[in-house]
Formats: sequence, structure tokens, C-alpha cells
Amino acid sequence: MYAALKSRSFNLEETHLAAPDRVEQLVGLLALTFGWTHLAGEKRAAREGPPLEKTHGRRARSLFRHGLGWLQSMLTTPEKQDAAVFLCLSGLRSLSTFLAGS
Repeated sequence: MYAALKSRSFNLEETHLAAPDRVEQLVGLLALTFGWTHLAGEKRAAREGPPLEKTHGRRARSLFRHGLGWLQSMLTTPEKQDAAVFLCLSGLRSLSTFLAGS
């Protein structure tokens, strides 16, 4: 999560926020977004298969990046993707479901 917040996706340091209460709110929101994106990656992996593995056995992309790519493609593709959007939003239908990761 630290790498995603810093430089790989969210670029938290580029906000230049200094007020502790605003930083706290932003980090809280980004933590929820990270969790949602990770859940989307898990759902995508279950549906399409996990990210490819490199020759040393580790994944080429994390489940976070797998989910982020899926969410980005849904939001930027002009075709209708109602089913995919509903699948991604289903992880947020209740707090207990979101926190359980299922």
C-alpha cells in the first residue's frame, strides 16, 4: 500500500498537503480506495485469471495494479460496461463485506 500511495499510482506526495487533518482525511480515503482496487483485482483475477508470472515465479503485476487497470479501462472505455461496473461496486455494498474481502 505504501508504494501505491507514494509513487506507483496515487502520488500522495504531489498533493503538498501540510495540514494534519487534511492529510489524515486524504490518507483515509486513499486507504479505502486501495482496498476497493485490490478487491477489484481479486475479482478480475477470479474472472480472467491471475496476472502473468515472470520467469522467477513472482507476478508481473500486483492484484492492486490488476484491479486498477480494470477500473481505469471501465471508466475510460466509451462502450457500456454495466456488468463489470456492478461487479466492482458489489464489493462495496456493505462495510462488513468490504472489510472481509469477499
